[in-house]
Amino acid sequence: MSEPITRRAVPPLKGPVSTGSTANVSTQNWQDYANLGSTLLAVSSAGHLMAEAAEKSGSHVVLPPAIKCLPCIQLRSGRYLPLFRFVEAVDGAVDYEDLLSEFPDLTYAQIHGSMQFLRRIAMFNTDSVDLDGILEQSEDADESLIVALRRALTSEEEPRVLDVDHSAPRG
Repeated sequence: MSEPITRRAVPPLKGPVSTGSTANVSTQNWQDYANLGSTLLAVSSAGHLMAEAAEKSGSHVVLPPAIKCLPCIQLRSGRYLPLFRFVEAVDGAVDYEDLLSEFPDLTYAQIHGSMQFLRRIAMFNTDSVDLDGILEQSEDADESLIVALRRALTSEEEPRVLDVDHSAPRG
């Protein structure tokens, strides 16, 4: 049985290290490899956390690989509602005064900042596509925005989930 992977600091190496070949790997190369390993472990942990959270939602939140695991709610029609859009709607529907009466030490800025945090977490995707950047470039939420999101989140070489009408009967 293998032991779980744990994160530990890699001590700095002194001088060039022989790799058994005619090439030498410098201390900086080893540090770069160690940093890459830490980054891969962090990304893997984040992905695991997202998958676990989706499962804990009763699988109401899904991470479709076809759209780079962007957290979504699959609607009855078969289409996906990006979770960050749902968080935006909740933020608009929440009465901040009710929250302040429940948590009197909070400020409006803290409530708003917390909602922005949740929105940003809901924008997680495996390609690190900057959805806010795409949304800011679009002046209005019309078909060009949908095309930009599709282009960013899917491969143009093959049809993907966003390109398919899931409301049509399957057969």
